[in-house]
Amino acid sequence: MLENGNIIESGTYSDLIKENNHFSKFLSNAFVNDEAVNKIEGNETEEKINNSTKLTYNEDDDEEDILHETEKSGKLIEIEKIETGNLKFKTVREYFKSTSFLLTFLFFVCYILMNVFYALSSFWLTQWTNANVSESGDTMTKTFRILAYGLLGTGQHFFSFISELIAVKMIMNSSRSLHQNMLKSLMHSTMQFFESTPIGRILNRFSKDLNSVEFIIPVFFKDFFYCLFDLITASVVISISTPLFLTVLAPIAIVYFFIQRYYVSSSSKLKRLDSASKSPIFSHFGETLNGISTIKAYKAQHRFINAIEKKIDYNNSFFYPSMVSN
Repeated sequence: MLENGNIIESGTYSDLIKENNHFSKFLSNAFVNDEAVNKIEGNETEEKINNSTKLTYNEDDDEEDILHETEKSGKLIEIEKIETGNLKFKTVREYFKSTSFLLTFLFFVCYILMNVFYALSSFWLTQWTNANVSESGDTMTKTFRILAYGLLGTGQHFFSFISELIAVKMIMNSSRSLHQNMLKSLMHSTMQFFESTPIGRILNRFSKDLNSVEFIIPVFFKDFFYCLFDLITASVVISISTPLFLTVLAPIAIVYFFIQRYYVSSSSKLKRLDSASKSPIFSHFGETLNGISTIKAYKAQHRFINAIEKKIDYNNSFFYPSMVSN
């Protein structure tokens, strides 16, 4: 037997036991510690068995529990927070910051110029038509009319092309910036974050949310400004040719404003619930793949299939209304 690098006892097992010295004391302490550990583990096992008998599998659980369950991972798992209310200005500013404020400004300038040329071309075509039906006739030559209309159309399509190029660059910048920042934050996160955050929630951020950043948000962004400028341009052109239209425009704008307030709040809530309800699906799928051998050994395939189908049905209860409302 060694102690501090020196041999303090040597011999057979029976001889060392008979001497009742260092070796025998070491064995007696080891047996005492093992008995204490076994007693503690026995108590914990008995407590777990008692607690497990109180748990039953109920297939008719409320659907709300599927979203807010702790991913079946213990008390460390935090419930995913869902934002409420309108979109915050800080979020919009951070998005445009990731795209580059300079590119955003140039996009707005090109988009405004495109709509200005579109309005001028429509106004020029209207004047050309009115001049041909007037009694005095058209005072300008057809060549000048065609040339001016062609230049206005060329300017419209030129700025439309430039705005599309800038939009593509904005999408690339935002996707790269947000992905790198998110990955950097994830790689520098503490162990507590990984213990309290299911893997499905992380996958949801890098898949569904990045897809929204790269595809859905840019499409809605361009559609919004296209419709906005098209509405302004059409209203201006119609108001100039028919001033009586302004008396109808104000009541329509008020009604539209109240409808839009209700629509935006409900639509944004559906989008958030749709995104949050996808995380349990990713988590359950990953856990099923990791434990597929155990699931097959206990023949629990149908239980796991039913569980993921419930999660998908719960997600679809938000996905379909969100798609229909848009």
